[in-house]
Amino acid sequence: MRAFRNNRVFSILAFASVSLPFLLGHASAGTYDDLYFIGFSKDGRYLAFETYGTGDCSGYGYSVITFVNTEKNDWASNPISTVIDDETRTVQETRQEARGVNKKKAFNQISNLGIVDGNVGAHVVSRLLTDLTTFSGPIRFAKEIGSMYRHGDYELTLKEMVANSKECSVSDEPKIFELILKNKETNKTKVLQKDRTIPRSRRCANSYQISDVFIYNNYIAVFLNMFIPPGYEGPDMRYLVVTGTLE
Repeated sequence: MRAFRNNRVFSILAFASVSLPFLLGHASAGTYDDLYFIGFSKDGRYLAFETYGTGDCSGYGYSVITFVNTEKNDWASNPISTVIDDETRTVQETRQEARGVNKKKAFNQISNLGIVDGNVGAHVVSRLLTDLTTFSGPIRFAKEIGSMYRHGDYELTLKEMVANSKECSVSDEPKIFELILKNKETNKTKVLQKDRTIPRSRRCANSYQISDVFIYNNYIAVFLNMFIPPGYEGPDMRYLVVTGTLE
């Protein structure tokens, strides 16, 4: 098992650190991921998601599809990636081609894991980057709400801690995190993830925030925004996902 996989987080960076150093270097500076959640398998044991976008520095289009074992909060297999770097074409064209090519490359693995495109379960939390409301403090959600009923009452708390890293300067202020899920009906809590060290795949990430939460049967997938300095035109933003069970 690769050292960074023990931290059980997933993003374009995790794969890039192994197979795509081009994305980890100057070309990825100032780049913000877009997220497409492909979905869960029918039994909920696996999920896949795509991060894609355009590199600010060179204008390349990229797509990375990551496969996750939701029970183990770990990779189900190596991510699949495509980069289209063609200065004669528009950034929209290179991004669209990267996504199309990568979808075909990932087809067999998506099928082998039984993942169903669009089977995302209940989308119970969504926080856009344009939402300037403070992201500090717990986020509370239910599994389902109707006019005369509510199923479940949960709370997610994201705690950041200062990370010790020989590869990051003090000015980078690298951070690790702990993600805690609480069932407010039973008052039981569980730790979905607790970092011990910052993995190389995150470089010198110094900020995290909860972006989206999906529930499928008893499984939960929490997508986080991760911000990384210094960036070519500001910090990079990548997506991580933390998975587990509600109970």
